[in-house]
Amino acid sequence: GVAVQQCSDSDLLRPRSADSDVAVWRVVPGCGWGHVGQHLVYWHLGRNDSSGAELAARRVYDIEMGTFDDPRFRAGSTYNLGCFYATVGRTGEALALVHEAIAQAPELRQLAQHDADLVAIRHLIEADAGRSR
Repeated sequence: GVAVQQCSDSDLLRPRSADSDVAVWRVVPGCGWGHVGQHLVYWHLGRNDSSGAELAARRVYDIEMGTFDDPRFRAGSTYNLGCFYATVGRTGEALALVHEAIAQAPELRQLAQHDADLVAIRHLIEADAGRSR
């Protein structure tokens, strides 16, 4: 948080490394609250506290959606929340969020085909993809 606040716009817009064209600001979410928040989600799940895990997952989503306006990042955040709901057996919510994410960033469909978090709903995602073609 403080380190990011101390950066100038030019610091945040420069490439994150010499061999990358990805701007520094694009990697901050993955290294910041979202990453820590995902650990918190899994910590709650490990304690069989699904309501605490949901609160953490929703908080990560709300922070990311309120902070970042990049459509691909927002699609990724929506996808991650869908993955959470899939892992806790809330199929309807999971499917709706994953479909929304794929509609915003079609490349996520390929990720969904192999994502271990989506095992429980993969057949539904694939079935819906077949119907929409």
